This record gives sequence, structure tokens and C-alpha cells, in this order.
Amino acid sequence: MKFTMEQIRNIAKEIMDQFKHQDVLDVDDNASISMAMENGSKIVTKLNYDSIQKIIIKLIYDDLIVEDRLNEEVREILEQYQDEIDDKNLEYSSLFKMIKRKLVKERGLVL
Repeated sequence: MKFTMEQIRNIAKEIMDQFKHQDVLDVDDNASISMAMENGSKIVTKLNYDSIQKIIIKLIYDDLIVEDRLNEEVREILEQYQDEIDDKNLEYSSLFKMIKRKLVKERGLVL
């Protein structure tokens, strides 16, 4: 994974701070939040700051795991063709990037 859990927590905190700064998210003392939508309406729910931050951490983590699994899949594909890659003196990193791009496009992933 590209980030440590501490870095992910810091990113989530920064996102929360930006939400608060831009008045997208308002956390009050009653542990309710209101979130402004693009159409001007508001969604109000009963989640506290820590709960929201945990949700953001999980979303970031889950997204990073998708890329880790994809990278592992690309390595497994290349491993199957290692002899051919060696025989033809092909550049592993170029092949890795090419296969990864192809799988991302085929699966409609956003990394």
C-alpha cells in the first residue's frame, strides 16, 4: 500500500477539516451533522465527527486495497510469461504499466 494507516488518518482529518472550512459539513454538540448538497438542500443525520472520519478512512483504505490487489494480479500475469519476457529482453516495468492500464480500462476502475 502506498500509504500507512497514519497517513490515511491524516488525509481523512484533512478532508474533514476542508468539509468544515467550506461549510459542507457542520458538526454540532448534539452529535448530529448536516451536509449541504449541490442543489441547496441539506441532509441531517446523527453521526459524530469520529464516526464520519472512520467512514472516510475506510473509503480511502478500501480504494487503496483495490489498487494493491490489481498490482498483485498484474504481477501474477507477468509471472506466467517470465520466461518469454526474459528471452525477448522486454522491460518488466513497461509491461506492468501497460497491463495495469488495460485492466483498469476494462474494469472501469478509477485509481
